[in-house]
Amino acid sequence: MRAQVSVENLDGDVEHVTIAVPDFIRWEKTYKTKTSDLASSWRMEDWTFLAWASLKRTGETDLKFDDWTLTVVEVRLEDDAPRPT
Repeated sequence: MRAQVSVENLDGDVEHVTIAVPDFIRWEKTYKTKTSDLASSWRMEDWTFLAWASLKRTGETDLKFDDWTLTVVEVRLEDDAPRPT
């Protein structure tokens, strides 16, 4: 399973991020919930965490989650991305 999000940073740059299985597993372990729950109810923190987890996994950020969120203006699920089910 994968999902695509775009992340706009404070400097105006937009990153297109692919959220993959390891990121969903990290989110499940951190928040003690199931990925299927994202289909019916999600919080901004959920998709923001998933985007950060992907960027952390791929070495594109070394910031801790809370510090990284201070650099983000918007996280948007891309329209053509499959929704987790």
